[in-house]
Amino acid sequence: MNRSISATWAATSPVLASWAILVSSIAHGQSTTKPENQWYTLSQAGTESMRRKDYKAAEEAFVRALKVSELSDPKGLRLPATLNNLALVYRFESRYDRAEALYSRSLTIFEAKYGTTSSEVAAVLQNLAICYREQGRFPDAEAKFLRALNIFIANLGPGSLKTAYVQQELGRLYLRIHNYSRAQELFEKALSSMERRFGSTSPELRGLRADYATARKNASPRH
Repeated sequence: MNRSISATWAATSPVLASWAILVSSIAHGQSTTKPENQWYTLSQAGTESMRRKDYKAAEEAFVRALKVSELSDPKGLRLPATLNNLALVYRFESRYDRAEALYSRSLTIFEAKYGTTSSEVAAVLQNLAICYREQGRFPDAEAKFLRALNIFIANLGPGSLKTAYVQQELGRLYLRIHNYSRAQELFEKALSSMERRFGSTSPELRGLRADYATARKNASPRH
């Protein structure tokens, strides 16, 4: 299987920076008894359950997908992708220890396969950073966010959507620690990129605009 990974937002809003990773190069219309097609069907079911916020069903689907990938594709893309997806479920359920362990395992595999500066690595770093932030581990979260941000800027450019999603989530970290000036700067950049993609009046940007307004209100005056 060639290197082809797509990200689908595992929630109702495409602006969320947390994603489920799917390997998109699997052929469709083949027998569902083949391991790769079993994996794809289970992963799709897990992602759809995530969109409905049915985390129990999502966990069951991704656990089954993980078993299939561990047995049939231990050195391929499906295993780290499934680890990331299952970790996302655990994170949404605030089961951070489990999420962190799976993210770390996924990160190790992607780094070994593609190097430490690939976009696949950045995607997992971003998810791991959010996991740290939600536990109040702010220095750890900041380090992972900054590493992910630098990778996406280098690979995709400063105006890409993936860059913007990291800027948004890192900005939320700075809100939490009252670094309002830095948060404002990041939210401005994220808004600029997302407005180009979704339109300046998109309701999808409502949360980001609210965060930006909070940061701007509390930030020190610029000189």
